[in-house]
Amino acid sequence: MKKRLFVYAALAVPVAALLALAAYKAHIYHRGAEIVLPITGYDPRDLLAGHYLTYRVEYGIEGLCESSRTRAGCICFDTDGNRFIDDCAADSPAECYPFVRGECRNGRFVAGIERYYIPEAKAASLDSRVRKGGAKIRIAVSPSGRSVVKDLILPE
Repeated sequence: MKKRLFVYAALAVPVAALLALAAYKAHIYHRGAEIVLPITGYDPRDLLAGHYLTYRVEYGIEGLCESSRTRAGCICFDTDGNRFIDDCAADSPAECYPFVRGECRNGRFVAGIERYYIPEAKAASLDSRVRKGGAKIRIAVSPSGRSVVKDLILPE
């Protein structure tokens, strides 16, 4: 009896964790503030993850993450222009909303929105359209700075 209970618990915990993560992402997707950002990208192939576009998000900040050291921070979206905030340890920096939480890593700001999954049949077409330039992503941002990609916007 105890052995069977252990097996059920071992199966239920990962499933519950995945369901909680999906619910969290869905909450951000539906309730978060929307921001549209330009991207540049390429289409790598990963046999384990399938087809996806990996791109660089253009935040519109000169010299963002110039040093090679890793450091956490936030991109604050203001009407005066976007800016980088070093100290965003609080749940929400008082001076801006919306903001995207991430970190500077290897000279790039990484926020977990740098990939967009695409169907295999459309991979080549979407890749070439993104490479031509003018592509954008629409993201949803929670009040705590967590973000998810809502849509890929391609130029006509």
